[in-house]
Amino acid sequence: MNISLYEITDKFRRLIKTMEDDLENVELSDDEKQLMIVDSLSDIQDDFNVKAINVASYIQNLTFEVDNMKTYEQRIVTKRKTLEKRITSLKHYLFDNMQALNVKTIDGNYIKLSLRKTPAKVIIVDESKIPSEYIETVVSNKVIKSSISSAIKQGIEVLGVRMEHGQSLSIR
Repeated sequence: MNISLYEITDKFRRLIKTMEDDLENVELSDDEKQLMIVDSLSDIQDDFNVKAINVASYIQNLTFEVDNMKTYEQRIVTKRKTLEKRITSLKHYLFDNMQALNVKTIDGNYIKLSLRKTPAKVIIVDESKIPSEYIETVVSNKVIKSSISSAIKQGIEVLGVRMEHGQSLSIR
């Protein structure tokens, strides 16, 4: 029978609750009751541990696959950037040589080359002389969390924030 980790956990919780309810009126010490519960739950615990290890192994395999993909992506990005640089370089080479020889167009069987004027673009010569109506002022705030964390660790109270510890799963 293939049972999910969630189902094992649910079964575990229900069994604990049932056993606690059943043992509530039994004349045993708390240690004896605890021992009975632990003994009864050992099989479910074993099932849970096996399933949890299987899930963790699957997570590890997926992590390795993701890492391999990242490495491959980096190789592809590097190769793409190299090709883009080569394209740019060859375009400049072709452009410079057509300009040097004053060649405006070249017609091939499947391709046509031509030098054409581009739309005018604004070149900033002296920004301080530009009228204010053409200048946009941009203001932004950035919270420096590392400084806040250091201040709180030094005992300084910082309003509007709180420190919080979380938990994470470690698979090694």
